Amino acid sequence: MRPSLVLSLMLLSAASTSAQEPRPSTRERVLAALETLMTTGEPRHTSHDEGQWLQAEVSAAIARGDAEITRLAQHAAIPLIAVARTPVSPLGSNPPVGIEMPPVLTLPMAVAYRAHLFASVDGGELVAVGTVSTDRRESALDWSLLESAKKAGLHHIRLRAQIIYDGSTLPAETRDLQEVVYAIYDPNADVKLDARYYEMSAKNVSARRLDAALPDIPFATWLHDLATQYSDKKDEQQWRTTYCDEFSVEAGLPPRRRDLCTVAYLHLTGGWAEIWLRVGRIELTDSDVRWLVEGPAVEGIRLRYSNSSEVSAGLSALPGLLTAAPASWPSPDLSVAPEDIAVTRTATTVHIAAVIRNSGNATSRGAQVIISVATSATDRGITRSLVVDVPRAGTKEIEVSVPFSAPYGAVLAQVLQISEHTPHDTWTADPTPDDEVAVRIISPEHAPSGFVASLLQQCGPICRGF
Repeated sequence: MRPSLVLSLMLLSAASTSAQEPRPSTRERVLAALETLMTTGEPRHTSHDEGQWLQAEVSAAIARGDAEITRLAQHAAIPLIAVARTPVSPLGSNPPVGIEMPPVLTLPMAVAYRAHLFASVDGGELVAVGTVSTDRRESALDWSLLESAKKAGLHHIRLRAQIIYDGSTLPAETRDLQEVVYAIYDPNADVKLDARYYEMSAKNVSARRLDAALPDIPFATWLHDLATQYSDKKDEQQWRTTYCDEFSVEAGLPPRRRDLCTVAYLHLTGGWAEIWLRVGRIELTDSDVRWLVEGPAVEGIRLRYSNSSEVSAGLSALPGLLTAAPASWPSPDLSVAPEDIAVTRTATTVHIAAVIRNSGNATSRGAQVIISVATSATDRGITRSLVVDVPRAGTKEIEVSVPFSAPYGAVLAQVLQISEHTPHDTWTADPTPDDEVAVRIISPEHAPSGFVASLLQQCGPICRGF
């Protein structure tokens, strides 16, 4: 029964922390987090980190009868979010702005609403632009009413929603959504002083400025020369400008920053290389929107075939990597060891500090760390999940505290190099999966004889611990 301990410790009952009375400072933190969720849509997931904490605290507050948190949680459970799907796009492409209504919090009562939307384009008057509802989790604005927002130029949209809750005692509310900025350019226009400048600056920057070992020629020329040797589409270059966050955050999540990157694609037989260059940022204040130019500078490099490899060595390393087998490309190698888990406890809590190691030669992004605390292999226990980045040849320390009053027990730490939170659509598997689980005993002096041996036996050869 090799996986018994891992599976049983990974299971989490959302009610496991519901009986814990939060400190006053915790309650204020819950209220602030709900306000943030309502206005930004973050955290998007309740399966890890801040989202997991918030779900547990909200469930506990509702069970206690906390009317203020209950009411605010209903407003925040399905946030209404306006998103710019891409910051820069050509004229006539798909609408750059969408409305999302992701269900985030799980509540004992149903939450459903309709929202009448009003938009101000580039400082103009608010005009009605359609109605959306939670029956459809993702909806679009009525772009027939937003003609000026579809023209070439730099755009700034302010959105207001009049929200009516269905089958609920919640009163109607008016909510201002996060502002949206984006740019549209006309690819047939001769003037290049528009959003295409970000792409042009990436193409024209000296390759030597990006990597001192490269020749002093335009980056686009260097990339074309590279394509003549390695690309199956030698005369076809693809470029786009997007948010730099897309390189490192989980796919599908909105950008957390407005830093801009231009991405160059080098087509390979059966795959491609991506070169991300930071080229600017958007600054948004109460009174102004500024599109700023920076760099260009290398933000990141990724190679993709059946797996995905982030390259940390710089552009000059690309030719050598492209001649090598994909299996030899840089990759992360995550592990957790029992000696790297420190456990301290009080009468009512246990605090765990664990070090996650990356012995590979590439950064691991979106790794999922699962910390479980239980009193036996059959105990469902309490689980905390975190999503972290671990630098190449480096470490990441994580810390969690959970309620625990039993005389003894076990902490299990597991790191998953590939999870649903990994930001790439293709991933690199852990080359050494047998070192991804470790166990430490809580108060071993109180544990019965054979307790450690029985845990390790049920966990199997992938577990190490004491």
